[in-house]
Amino acid sequence: MQKAEKYEIPKNKIIIQSAERDELPSILSLSDVGIFFIKPVFSKKASSPTKMGELMAMGIPIICNSNVGDVEKIIEKTKAGIIVKSFNKTNYNSVIAQLDNLLNINSETIRNEAMKYFSLKTGVQLYNAVYQKLNK
Repeated sequence: MQKAEKYEIPKNKIIIQSAERDELPSILSLSDVGIFFIKPVFSKKASSPTKMGELMAMGIPIICNSNVGDVEKIIEKTKAGIIVKSFNKTNYNSVIAQLDNLLNINSETIRNEAMKYFSLKTGVQLYNAVYQKLNK
């Protein structure tokens, strides 16, 4: 909260709380931007954060770090957010400089992109295509 105060972000604009799964849509709908950082350890190299799919499905732009699964590839390809490539003042300032653009991303565009990567229907079709190819 000290950093928020330093950058004059009002406390009433920041919500930090735990929530039950069924509460997430209501809470996330209050967000202008979703921010998450995941420690890029070995076990995360092949993971896909559920929160990324949830945020994108709700049309919420994302700020997150690289080196976790295909997060960077998806964010850059879909233009659904900003990737923090390293944790230093230069990168933080770069993210801050891009905030206005981030807030102007069309929510519907983000939702549509989420469907390409995270919908069950698309996943089933892709797996089916792989199995059909292997079956030949």
